[in-house]
Amino acid sequence: MKVLLSSFLLLLSTLTYAQTTHTIQVLAMTYSPDSITVNVGDTVRWQWVEGIHTVWTQNFPQGAPVVFENIDQNNPTITYVAQVPGLHRYLCYVHAGMDGVFNVLGTTGVNDRFNTAPVVNSYPSPFTNTLHVQTQGIDRLTLYNAVGQLVYTSTIDRATMQLNLPQLPAGVYFLNGVREEEVVVTQKVLKR
Repeated sequence: MKVLLSSFLLLLSTLTYAQTTHTIQVLAMTYSPDSITVNVGDTVRWQWVEGIHTVWTQNFPQGAPVVFENIDQNNPTITYVAQVPGLHRYLCYVHAGMDGVFNVLGTTGVNDRFNTAPVVNSYPSPFTNTLHVQTQGIDRLTLYNAVGQLVYTSTIDRATMQLNLPQLPAGVYFLNGVREEEVVVTQKVLKR
């Protein structure tokens, strides 16, 4: 009887779990809010307010659907159902610097480095002196130049970091996310 009751309560809890819609307003030169946290199964909805823009998803976790759509008075709403845990970065292709991010938590609602895919998102590329980096599920960042020399390393102490790299010459670099001494994510970045 206890097993039957437990099974019924578990089934009932999964049936009553409500998905949430999170609305992001698309304004003149910004998304508002520009950073949110959602759960797998939630809907992210971009709502046009003014201007002519795009919503272009970049650096999504592997397996996540990509969005590249215009959003304006003729197409005022874009919706996206979050399916893959991790950091999801998006930007307006028309307006440099207009970007945002949403973090999708796994089905447990717990966001730690063992139940989410490792993610490293960086911008801008090319960068001049400062590279902004958003991470999830990694312990350390390393940066190598095009000939394979280690030029920077840092332990992760927060999800969003600014790497000040004025000493590096212009060129191609490879930003690695390291977890448990193994490179799990690599991203090519350019320095002007």
